[in-house]
Amino acid sequence: MEVPSYRSIVKGAGIFGAAKAVNILTALVRTKCAAVLLGSAGVGLNALFNTVQLFMNQLLGLGLSTGSVKTLSEAYATHDTSYIDQHVIRVRHWGILCGVAAILLLALLSPLLSLLYFDTLHYVPHFMLLGVGVASLIVCEIEQSVMRSLQRSVRLAFSMLLTAICALIFTVPFYWWLGVRGVIFAIVSCAVASAFICMWQGHKTHPFHLDFGQFSDWKRFWQASQPMLRTGMAFVVTGLFLQGSDLLLQSVLATTASLTVVGLFKAGYQCAFTYPSMIFSGVANDYFPRLSAVADDDITGRRIVVIRQIRVMFLIALPVVIVIWILAPWVIRILLSKEFLPLVTMVRWSVLAILFKAIYLPLGYLPLALNKRLHFLILEGLSCLIHVVVVLIGFFLNGIDGIGIGIFVGGLLDLVLYVLFCRHHYNM
Repeated sequence: MEVPSYRSIVKGAGIFGAAKAVNILTALVRTKCAAVLLGSAGVGLNALFNTVQLFMNQLLGLGLSTGSVKTLSEAYATHDTSYIDQHVIRVRHWGILCGVAAILLLALLSPLLSLLYFDTLHYVPHFMLLGVGVASLIVCEIEQSVMRSLQRSVRLAFSMLLTAICALIFTVPFYWWLGVRGVIFAIVSCAVASAFICMWQGHKTHPFHLDFGQFSDWKRFWQASQPMLRTGMAFVVTGLFLQGSDLLLQSVLATTASLTVVGLFKAGYQCAFTYPSMIFSGVANDYFPRLSAVADDDITGRRIVVIRQIRVMFLIALPVVIVIWILAPWVIRILLSKEFLPLVTMVRWSVLAILFKAIYLPLGYLPLALNKRLHFLILEGLSCLIHVVVVLIGFFLNGIDGIGIGIFVGGLLDLVLYVLFCRHHYNM
């Protein structure tokens, strides 16, 4: 196995970090445009449709955008063109199946969703159209997984960059032209444009060659797809863990305190984690495919890949954490407003947890790389439980500042958990 150099790791982190930064920047501009052109009602409608779209994408995508990475990475490591082609075709077929399922399911559920969210059938066409958006996102993520697995980092980053720019280009004109009525068209057009961009770059990575004859032997097709489906479903379940823990925290804080506290908690967490998350964008896109390509019995090679990734991530995270810690008041003013300055202490404590995450996040991909899906679920479930407990204890002991201390303690406990678990199970 070719062990990645520090230069290649830094290059991967830099490429995807830059793409993530552009993504975040365009998202901020879109949010600002929505606030100015649509008002609070339009922003709320946009948030609702986006929430439904992302939830359906996660549920109906079956986690294949991540679950297929190990299978494709192992195929790529063989350098057997026909073998790689066979697996890429299978993954793309699943993308088509999931996309069709999304369109049909949203069409069936559209009356129910319209009544549930708006108490009227007026939005049935909107939810039906949203099915096209969900299908497009599924196809987009499948093509990104192909580029990720075949280690085409530049193409993947380029597609991420173009999709972020297209999201801005397609969004603002609809907001300006149609106002609130343009929200659904903006969301769907962004998804469709992203799908075409990713298919274009995916075709350059590995030319399209669909073989629908595979469906003639459905049993064989299903059995061959089991490894990536199981890994993908593990990601779906952990996604539900994360969403569930977030909803539980918000619910408890809202009922025991107020919606203002919930807003402060989310805003502080966003400053401390969401924007610095570009540091870790290269982990799933660059590191996981390389880790998956290591043979299961190559303990030494796997250890080298993990340790080098940890060193690079920590050294990249350290200056970012120091800058945010020192400039926390100015960061809050720029990203939020002076109204949120009481969050300074919370942000400073919370951002220190990024240093722990830089160490345990590369360890967290070991179970998936070794097909230990139950281990992955256990670790993610315990991590979510720790997060909920420490945040609530911190809040009840010391309010908003206590939440930051709780997040710091939770990061330390996560680090201990991952290190001990991986040392015991994987000799890491």
